[in-house]
Amino acid sequence: MHTGQPRQISPRDAAVSKHFYSVLDDNQERTQLVEEGLCEVESVAAPHVRRIGEPGFEVLGTTERIELAFFVALARTRTTAQRDLMRSMIEQSLLFMAREEAQAGKGFWTIAQRAGEVSSEELEQNRRTILRALERGEIGVDVPVNNLVHLALNSALATTPVIFLMDWTVVRTPANAEFIVGDTPVAMYDPQPIGPSGAFALLSSPSAETFLPLDPSYGLLIRANPDVYRFVYDNAERLRRVDDNTWMEVLEGRDVGWAEGEADVEIVRELNLRTYAHASRYIFGSQRAATMVRAEARRSGPRLGQLRPSPPQVHFLEEDASAPDVLRVTHTVTPTPRRRR
Repeated sequence: MHTGQPRQISPRDAAVSKHFYSVLDDNQERTQLVEEGLCEVESVAAPHVRRIGEPGFEVLGTTERIELAFFVALARTRTTAQRDLMRSMIEQSLLFMAREEAQAGKGFWTIAQRAGEVSSEELEQNRRTILRALERGEIGVDVPVNNLVHLALNSALATTPVIFLMDWTVVRTPANAEFIVGDTPVAMYDPQPIGPSGAFALLSSPSAETFLPLDPSYGLLIRANPDVYRFVYDNAERLRRVDDNTWMEVLEGRDVGWAEGEADVEIVRELNLRTYAHASRYIFGSQRAATMVRAEARRSGPRLGQLRPSPPQVHFLEEDASAPDVLRVTHTVTPTPRRRR
């Protein structure tokens, strides 16, 4: 992405990061448990991917669609870029809360004062010392990989039902065009995202679109629609508390969209630009396809900027003393992804 230099590599070496999923067990030793689980998910999804690659395929059943939806959800959360965003979001949020507590003398400081193990004078001196260190950036937060992997898996599980409910279109390329894939393979776009951050998401508005290339010749375009948008947001609290069996009943009881069709060269170009805009470091494909997309990206200018994802934000709210039942934003955290070269 940064040099524009093509490099021929084997599929085995594409988008590989050593020990990316190696978590620590109770004995603080590396375990491949997560990697093994991801391999199982891929093995289950593989025949579904092959099946929808066949023109005029038989529509997937409920269980198969859920399995493929989980594969798509994991493809979205298990990237370096997503992990960096999550790490930054957690670190900034924790440091902000620590500063707030130290400044107001609440939280830990209240508990310590009640415990009575430290005098009020010592406690106040420690509070001021730590507050100065926090404000100067001398104290940091390090989020363990175990936690980040756990969050990625939980996020994928939470979004799988949403992906299942959206409209799916298998997009096929014409003979003279092909899809590329990026190291951030799932590309999202929304012409009118709802929310203060303007970030793209699965349901950032009823017009949101999510695209995952599955092969040079076909990909999966997943679209929101007003009905799914209303259903998910109207039932968000209730659905968050239901178990897997109840979710299955909900999903089986709703109609879902399926379509397939051949795209023209302009649509392929647009979807490839979305992939390019989301990539962090590499894009993958034939040399011809990758070179064409890079050249198109350099020419597209403003359009490429519109397709680049804005980072999601965390807003801290508190009650407004002057207006009962009104919440106001006191602080906003915008994660900063790490750029690798």
